[in-house]
Amino acid sequence: MRIARRVQDVGPAPKGRTLAIGNFDGVHLGHRRIVQAAVEKAAEAGEEATVITFEPHPAAVLRPDAPRDMLTTFEDKAEEFRRLGVDLVLCLRFDRAFAALSPDAFVRTVLVPIGARDVFVGANYRFGHNRAGDAGTLAELGGKHGFAVHPQDFLARDGQRVSSSRVRAALKAGDVGEARELLGRPYCLKGQVVRGVARGRDLGFPTANLKLPEELVPDNGVYAARVAVWESGDPTHESHADWYDAAVYIGTRPTFEAGERLIEVHLLDTRRELYDHRIRVDFMDRVRPEMVFGGPEELTAQIRRDIDRTRALLAP
Repeated sequence: MRIARRVQDVGPAPKGRTLAIGNFDGVHLGHRRIVQAAVEKAAEAGEEATVITFEPHPAAVLRPDAPRDMLTTFEDKAEEFRRLGVDLVLCLRFDRAFAALSPDAFVRTVLVPIGARDVFVGANYRFGHNRAGDAGTLAELGGKHGFAVHPQDFLARDGQRVSSSRVRAALKAGDVGEARELLGRPYCLKGQVVRGVARGRDLGFPTANLKLPEELVPDNGVYAARVAVWESGDPTHESHADWYDAAVYIGTRPTFEAGERLIEVHLLDTRRELYDHRIRVDFMDRVRPEMVFGGPEELTAQIRRDIDRTRALLAP
């Protein structure tokens, strides 16, 4: 799969080009439906399947003071696109100038030059300055410029639309199980392991402290997780990683002197040193919410119960 950052780097498309367009934050099941439809259409036509997405997330530019709450980095989105069979990702820089483009200007400066022939978007797709354009607008412009538009219906789970907002709400409530159902895979965080105060080691449960990433971190509590560790520190492919079951704590250590929020990872059944490694944490289930204990002994007893519960949740 190729990645381009500018329209002029995409190259010609003699047969035309099949596209899926969107922010695709999270690449949840609804997003996957859009991308898969484009991939299937491209395969039928013998064309290159292309995804157009944006970086940074438009909300970071248009609402800089609002919480970021991103679900995926571009690196993770690109990996999901690769798994779905995408041939090319055009990741355009989203800035104030780009946001000011009218719907017509977006089509003329982006879609026409890369040879768009079939364009797949979500039914709620909006684009252009002040979100002036929708799927109907895009279809009208497609009629003028020679491409067809294929809006994809919403995907529903439990009677509600699958959306990035719904995934965020689940994670903020600590419901990583629901997030996993909406995403079609576990929610994950990647980050660098940094030095901590060794509180877990002192209690008999050594932990790796994960540097807080820029993506949304689930609600405080204890989670059952699967953790990938790359010996090289470069997580480029899952097949190069060692996987471990883990109990993961997110919180501020209120039993002691509450401080900054942190992520502590305790690998089960191994003493592997993780400092300076970059790891990935796949959240499988929540064990419990954050609690305050009367002291180290009470906390230690609860940690043992947490580990037993984690083993049960992760059992085959």
